[in-house]
Amino acid sequence: MSTKAKLILAMIVIGGTIAAINTALIFVYQRDQAQSNVEQTEASNKQRRASLEEQIADEGDADKKAELEAELAGIKDPGWIDSNDYLVMTAWIVVAQFGMLAAAAIALWRRDESLPLTWGEAVFYGFVAFGYLIIVNGFIPHYIIKIWDVNVAATPFTVWPTRDIARLYNENALGWQWNWRAVRDMIVAGWYIVTLLLMYIVWYWAQEYPKRQAQREATADSKSPYGRPMLSAEK
Repeated sequence: MSTKAKLILAMIVIGGTIAAINTALIFVYQRDQAQSNVEQTEASNKQRRASLEEQIADEGDADKKAELEAELAGIKDPGWIDSNDYLVMTAWIVVAQFGMLAAAAIALWRRDESLPLTWGEAVFYGFVAFGYLIIVNGFIPHYIIKIWDVNVAATPFTVWPTRDIARLYNENALGWQWNWRAVRDMIVAGWYIVTLLLMYIVWYWAQEYPKRQAQREATADSKSPYGRPMLSAEK
């Protein structure tokens, strides 16, 4: 497999995984937000209807009563579009993420490996890489925290077996107590540590690979097809 094919494969695998994780997190968060907004709107509409119905029942003026009835008729509950508008945002996110990835892969596939990298190509690939770094270090941790806060209770819990250890010194000791937000913070911190280490590994590989490639080519040129060293002819 050529170097270009390896780079494209790595780009698709790594970029596709990052985009898939980010898309799933955005989908879950936006879906929960949409459902919450719909429930709040429906509850508010229910209260408004009850209030207007009471006013209509007590109103003696026919004109005023007609106005209240018109206002009551104008109250609309959220429809399908309001309940599923998060699908539009998720679709745009998918197009943006995988569009950048596809454009970079196509540009890399079509370029001539024998030519040096131009400034324009460097800016384009840097833009795509920067976009994915924003996703990795910004979007994904942000949505992990948001989803965690909505779906996981912040109640404390005792780390086993610290309760039993603490009771050796005090019968009423509760042990080492955490809460679920501490677990959330450890997960996000671990995500940052792993991604930072991976970035350094990729940068190191990108700097060292051309050197090793040039060294292998030089070694291959100095040997015969049988693996024996070749001496340059004297002039």
